[in-house]
Amino acid sequence: MDADAVKQTIASRLRAELARKGLTATTLASDSGIDRSCVDAYLRARREISFAELRPLCETLGMRLMNLLSPSFHAPRLQYRLAPPKDRRRASAIENAFVLLADFLPTPKRVPTVNNVSEDETDIAYLLTTIRFSVEALRDRLPTVESLYEAAGLPLLPVSAGSDGFDAFLLSVGKRAVVCVNRDKPPARIHFSILHEMAHYLFHRDRDIPLDILGEDYYADNIRPEVIPEYVANKFAQQYLIPFDLAEEIAAHRKLPADIHCLIAKQRTTPEVLANAVFDCARLRPHTPRYSEIIQEIKRAAGTGWGSDRSVVEFVEAAGSSVRQAATKAQEEFSPQVWRDIDAAWELGNA
Repeated sequence: MDADAVKQTIASRLRAELARKGLTATTLASDSGIDRSCVDAYLRARREISFAELRPLCETLGMRLMNLLSPSFHAPRLQYRLAPPKDRRRASAIENAFVLLADFLPTPKRVPTVNNVSEDETDIAYLLTTIRFSVEALRDRLPTVESLYEAAGLPLLPVSAGSDGFDAFLLSVGKRAVVCVNRDKPPARIHFSILHEMAHYLFHRDRDIPLDILGEDYYADNIRPEVIPEYVANKFAQQYLIPFDLAEEIAAHRKLPADIHCLIAKQRTTPEVLANAVFDCARLRPHTPRYSEIIQEIKRAAGTGWGSDRSVVEFVEAAGSSVRQAATKAQEEFSPQVWRDIDAAWELGNA
């Protein structure tokens, strides 16, 4: 590859990474300490390659310089969009380690079949019905999140990202994939999050997946097309936790079961998830009550006795141990410095 072609390749990769990380050229210049005119020259393929300049640019972007320069450049299909700097830095480190370790990880098995969701159809009733068919078909065979993950062979990696950090995200390159989940979240949130990411794997593995969640009124009659993947993933998780028929029965009779706290505990979820499920069914009927009315009623009925089942956390930690053991076997393939970065990002000391 001649010098001009190299500059064009580097420029293309930098522009793509800038967009993927949700940054601007101005921010890149300011945070890296590289002059804005120099940054612009790199982005337009008009500057000779200098490691001394590219290294701080890569550090600001949260990517490895050698990956930027590699003939086999890989960028997982993760979009950072409006993720806060703390999440961006933590997720970037995890992602960089994944790119290096992907070939050493187990390959997911055959993907369970789901119905395609057309992103041209933004009608809530259509989306909820399509998701329902997929969830019910899967749940008949695989009634728990544990059985669903085992059937898909999708690796799970628990990491610490703080109680205010990201929930979870899906990383994929080629045929390899892993769901990274924040172990610092409450058990019910972890349960919902890994179902959410499984939905992305089943429905969206051939498209870019976001780390953050775009603000959107999910209670409108239509959803913007660009938000549909997040909506589908949320409703997939919700319907796996609260069967549509159950939510529909509650919505139809406008009466909560007497043992609602036991129901919430059994499903390893929260009053909020149940409220959303009931509201989705109620909104398809005349005289839809406000969501605020439903959630208040469910919270009053559930009280504080619905508990916090940690079985999902135990499953995630056990799955993560297997992933870490597979990764640790690759240690000799990397230099000590690179391995230290991998170790820190994936918390391999927990293997």
